[in-house]
Amino acid sequence: VDSETLNPFLDGTPSPPDVLRNKLHEEIATRGGTVPGTLRFSGQRKGEVVVVEVPYEEPTFLIATYSNDQPFDPVLLQHAATAVAVEVAHASLRADHQRQLGTELLSQLLEGRLDSETGATQLQKHNISPPVAFLLAINGSGAPEERRLHIGLHRRAIAHLLLRRNGVLFLLLEEPSNNVERNVLSPTVKLLLDRLNQDSTIGISNPLVDSSRAPAAAREAL
Repeated sequence: VDSETLNPFLDGTPSPPDVLRNKLHEEIATRGGTVPGTLRFSGQRKGEVVVVEVPYEEPTFLIATYSNDQPFDPVLLQHAATAVAVEVAHASLRADHQRQLGTELLSQLLEGRLDSETGATQLQKHNISPPVAFLLAINGSGAPEERRLHIGLHRRAIAHLLLRRNGVLFLLLEEPSNNVERNVLSPTVKLLLDRLNQDSTIGISNPLVDSSRAPAAAREAL
């Protein structure tokens, strides 16, 4: 699971029950938001919950539950964490491929090379609807911050397209809301501020409305 949201991001991985999720948040908070080595605490049904960090560039946890009659094997759990790291890396490669397709699409949109219908059709393939989409222009962050931003958005299932052009990082996304007021971006902006450099600046366009309006939206965001 993701270390911040505790949401699974590998296909077929079940979400932690709400009771366990809340307990995890409490236990991790008492340790300053990190898991140094192994985190162990009592489960709801007298068993034990063990959390270990998965070796990956973005903080990731493996959660295991044990009953009272099932001994905890730290070596086996570390092997499992390493195996999970391989699966996470494979999922990351698939996400990077999808990201590249999105970059090519955003480039075409900003250059006005797609008509409204074609652009809307292509955006729908990336789960983005033009009427509730916004374009952001980000200055002051490099490739490492761009990757962290992509991973953070992907793990939160926030559909997005990214493109770096002339030193500016353009981000097209929509929020899961029918409200097209600017303040609906606040949760995403908080993620941006966490992932980007402190001296980064972010400009936000008006709602895209129509895919053919992408060049105008870029001017608004700049």
